[in-house]
Amino acid sequence: YVHEMGRVYRDEDGSPVRMLCIVHDTTERTILDRAKNEFVSTVSHELRTPLTSIKGSLGLIKSGNIGELPDKLMSMLNIAYNNSDRLVLLINDILDMEKIEAGKMDFNMCPMIVASLLAEAIEANKGYADEHDVTFKCIDCDEDLQVNGDRDRLMQALANIMSNAAKFSGEGGQVELSLKRHDGMVRIAVRDYGEGIPEAFRDTIFDKFTQADSSDTRQSGGTGLGLSITRLIAERHNGNVCFDTEIGEGTTFYIDLPELRVATRVSQPKVKGQSRILICEDENDIATLLEMMLTEAGYSTRTARTAAQARQMLAQGD
Repeated sequence: YVHEMGRVYRDEDGSPVRMLCIVHDTTERTILDRAKNEFVSTVSHELRTPLTSIKGSLGLIKSGNIGELPDKLMSMLNIAYNNSDRLVLLINDILDMEKIEAGKMDFNMCPMIVASLLAEAIEANKGYADEHDVTFKCIDCDEDLQVNGDRDRLMQALANIMSNAAKFSGEGGQVELSLKRHDGMVRIAVRDYGEGIPEAFRDTIFDKFTQADSSDTRQSGGTGLGLSITRLIAERHNGNVCFDTEIGEGTTFYIDLPELRVATRVSQPKVKGQSRILICEDENDIATLLEMMLTEAGYSTRTARTAAQARQMLAQGD
């Protein structure tokens, strides 16, 4: 019975009010969950370094800068590169999810013009659009809207939504991006004209490892983490992600971010920066790959193996 100062509480019929409380000890489950998360994070981190090295090496060979290859060999090389790319994306998604949930991912916030972010996202994801025979197009774009955010993380959030839109658009389809004010926020919209999200998956679409088609025969791959990561990134920007969908008509995802109101426009970021780059990397294979890739791109590089060596080299030169 519910008591207070010796008084028994009763309902409208005069019956004593009862409270049932069931207590579960979740200590063991919490310990197991923590151990599982640490194991996944450790394995993913240890896999990422050799996989990045493999993917980078295959990419250099594919580029033809090292030498021409026979068509049959190039075909096998493409298979190896594409599958290594899938593995790297999976591992990066798992590590990003772990970092964001644990509050260990740094966000470097700075003012930015959102229209330039969209233009950069369209250019960065053009290869993915070409692969699916889809076109990204920016329409109804307010050029003056600004936000305070991490450019790389917002690019990642956009890439997750744009890649989904491309995957679920038909061949020859168009994915439309728009930018405007909405309820005091800056709203980025990404619309596709695909089949729409089935009713059964709408309530869980932002959950981890959720996909509208999760069967082993699905045509579109992915980790099922992209939208979860996008939502977490938006929340770290004090924003939100939502969507509208209609079967047979398509889906529109929205990223809402707080608007930054300033008197002057922020400057556009430089694409390439200075021509001399100091690499600090303790993995020899990764350092060698970075040196080769940056040299091919026209940069001059020097490499430090430790942070102390990097500080010494910075003190001695620009």
